[in-house]
Amino acid sequence: MSEWCVSYTGCGGSTGLYLSGSHPTLEDGVVTREVVGTYIWSNQCGNYRSNSIQVKACPGDYYVYKFVKPDA
Repeated sequence: MSEWCVSYTGCGGSTGLYLSGSHPTLEDGVVTREVVGTYIWSNQCGNYRSNSIQVKACPGDYYVYKFVKPDA
């Protein structure tokens, strides 16, 4: 997941999402981060904010994300 603004047009989506803040290191353990994005009709970064997610760095240079079910 990117840490910078992502275009909303990627892969035919209507909202480009990215991680607010940096990814954790192995030593950080599990951290809480917010996911932010850009709506198709505004084209401005950061105008959409989701529920917080949890992120963990894993050996082997990858991350695990725990997402929450969005509100209806």
